[in-house]
Amino acid sequence: MSPLSEARATTDRPPVGVLLSQWRSRRGRSQMQVAHAAGISPRHLSFVETGRSQASVATIERLAESLDLPLRDRNALLIAAGHAPRYAQSPISSDQLAGLHRSLETLVHAHMPFPAVVIDRYGDVLLTNTAMDLLFSPLPVALRDPINVFRAVLHPDGLGDVIENRTQWAVALQRRLREAVATTADPLLADLLDEIADYPICRETRTTAEPPTPQPVLPLTVRLGDQRLTFAGLIAVLDEPRDVTAAELMLETFVPLDEATRMVLEALAGGTSAQ
Repeated sequence: MSPLSEARATTDRPPVGVLLSQWRSRRGRSQMQVAHAAGISPRHLSFVETGRSQASVATIERLAESLDLPLRDRNALLIAAGHAPRYAQSPISSDQLAGLHRSLETLVHAHMPFPAVVIDRYGDVLLTNTAMDLLFSPLPVALRDPINVFRAVLHPDGLGDVIENRTQWAVALQRRLREAVATTADPLLADLLDEIADYPICRETRTTAEPPTPQPVLPLTVRLGDQRLTFAGLIAVLDEPRDVTAAELMLETFVPLDEATRMVLEALAGGTSAQ
């Protein structure tokens, strides 16, 4: 992300009342609905939103819970209300997340011979296995610092010559980013959405519906040499996270949708050529 975007994300801090009103609007909730869900009076919520009353830590926590806010944004609400943030944001390489990091590494490598990757909120790649590295191998150096899955698939210099159904994924990934922006209101995600929306493949699919697929899920169909590989993706997130970084991690594993894909990857993992 650009330095300007990073600065905007860290320095723009509206009053807590403005933030609460914005979140209610995004969630389509009235003051009465949010107040009742949080166990406070609509009058008190109205006063907090207009700045006539201050909210305690407990009240902010209940309001954040009623609005289903991500941990990052719960911290922002607490700070805006004059309180200390509650949830740590530890680097993935930190001692605090060392055990989790090792477990994710184990899961990613245990998924061999099939691809697996751990990404953060912005689609930046944190962990891969050898099969995933193979799929990323056509990426130029300019798209590797770090690899971002949205850019990898959609950038003009990305994997366009490798992914056969890239048009379908252009539609799907833009929808995924739009939903993430709507859910989190993260300006860095909004910047990423604006960036990819200007890529040629995204401009071409802007006004088209997602093409149909005969598969029960949207497949990822790639060319590896003269082999055609077809996968389904599964995404997992951590249950009940209490750290911002941990809450935003996603483990994506890919499973073969046909026997030919399975045989090719098993052969490659075994160091032999698929027949």
